[in-house]
Amino acid sequence: MNRTRSDAIGPEDIGRRTHRVRSARRWRGSRRFAATLLPAVLLVAACSSDADKDASTTAAPATTAATATTAATATTAGSDTTAGSEDTATTEGTETSEAGGTETTAGTETTEVTETTDTVPAGPAPADEIGITDTEIHVAMLADVVTAVNPGLFKKSIDVINAWAEIVNENGGLAGRTVVVDSVDTKLDPNESRNQAINACSNDFAMVGSEALLLLDMSDVEACVDAQGKATGLPNLAGLAFGPDQACSPLTYAVSSLQGTYCATRTEPEQTITVQTGDARYFQTLGLDLHGIWIYNSDIATAKATQLPTFEEASILGTKKDGDGFYASSGSAPQSALTPIVQVLKRNDSTFAQNGSTPPNMVLFRKEAELQGVDSVKVWNCSANCYVDYFIETGGSSVEGTYQMLPTVPFFDEYEEVPALKVLVDKLGGVDKIDSNALATYVNALLFQDAVEKIVASGTVLTRQALLDQIAATHDFDAGGILGPTDVGNRSGSPCMMMVQVVDGTWKRVFPEEPYAFDCTPENLVQIKLNTNG
Repeated sequence: MNRTRSDAIGPEDIGRRTHRVRSARRWRGSRRFAATLLPAVLLVAACSSDADKDASTTAAPATTAATATTAATATTAGSDTTAGSEDTATTEGTETSEAGGTETTAGTETTEVTETTDTVPAGPAPADEIGITDTEIHVAMLADVVTAVNPGLFKKSIDVINAWAEIVNENGGLAGRTVVVDSVDTKLDPNESRNQAINACSNDFAMVGSEALLLLDMSDVEACVDAQGKATGLPNLAGLAFGPDQACSPLTYAVSSLQGTYCATRTEPEQTITVQTGDARYFQTLGLDLHGIWIYNSDIATAKATQLPTFEEASILGTKKDGDGFYASSGSAPQSALTPIVQVLKRNDSTFAQNGSTPPNMVLFRKEAELQGVDSVKVWNCSANCYVDYFIETGGSSVEGTYQMLPTVPFFDEYEEVPALKVLVDKLGGVDKIDSNALATYVNALLFQDAVEKIVASGTVLTRQALLDQIAATHDFDAGGILGPTDVGNRSGSPCMMMVQVVDGTWKRVFPEEPYAFDCTPENLVQIKLNTNG
């Protein structure tokens, strides 16, 4: 395995560039197949909940001129300039940039956007595409809900995109039209996933926020014919894009799964993979002699290939391997199946343990270690989306001290000061109604909304090709402050991250300590060469 650098890391090397969320207190106008895909999404979404039947969500758009451009304008996220945004926000103070310049921040206590005629047309904007009528824009949401391994898997994600559509429609709609979400349960089934993608090609403008893990055959999506009879393909703004064929499709833009370097080299003997190492770098600054093991998920064949590059890089950065270093574990494994792995920790007096299987697996891992009297571990790290409410509820005191790296603000604690999140939580009726996967869906819905509003503002006819072109031109998307600036157009993952830890039975931000801030040190992203096809 080759990598671009091998410098040792010390405390002075971390946190050199902290990004304060520019939109943390306002809503201004309008991250890995490969190694940066949020790992172990298979079982993180839900402990329980019954799946809803396939559904379409619609809500009549606001009919008054005063409401036609309020939150609809506000809910567009990630743009630095939006038509009408300077007319609708109150300027309050400046921020000093790294380069010594200043950035004006607007409306730090203002979340309402006043009436404007610049961003939303009086009638429907020009459009000529499948899934768009004079009154409606149809988007498809494909998600695995009723599954054998985890009933209710991405149920929250469907709820979130439906809530997003309601928010948009209650505030004037999108491009002068009502947003209609055609949601369908793909049941963690490759045939169902493919069939529903074919159906979306014929009925929807785009797929938005989808989380169909076994949508592995993208040939029908890429051959999808548009209203002009051209094989433009069906835009896929996926919440999660799992597997190389979906993640590397030219139609796919998944903010949580951007891996342009891998996709460009996937057919070569060794692939260039960009990995997020922010957590590993942070741990190296704690002054601990870290050595231990990493666990990857064994339920999906590609999980090993997606997680091992990150584990390898953490080892190179200074956390030494104990035993074989990397171990497989199923998300449905009983606690007894983890006994041999825990014994590795015990034999080596390990100081580090990371679990990328599932949150329930991490709970059992911690409980088994407690049972065997393992007390040498200083860093327990979860890379399986343990930032969920039920993790602490089921783990209790056994999971105390667990770390988790996040690419977003910690929504349990900080959503109220991020308007893009607060409006969603209010619509859903509580922050417990979202999780990391659902948030990934929401982020891509905001990306879709941002792109459509920019197309409309430019006067361009709304088509699938126009949507793809606009997203390709998006290079600083932050979803209204939910995540750090991300170059979506070039499919480059963001270096921005932050760390949370279970402290006294609750998730707490530990790095950076400043609320709404990310560590955006460029060195957090490292390119390595590794054969993931073998």
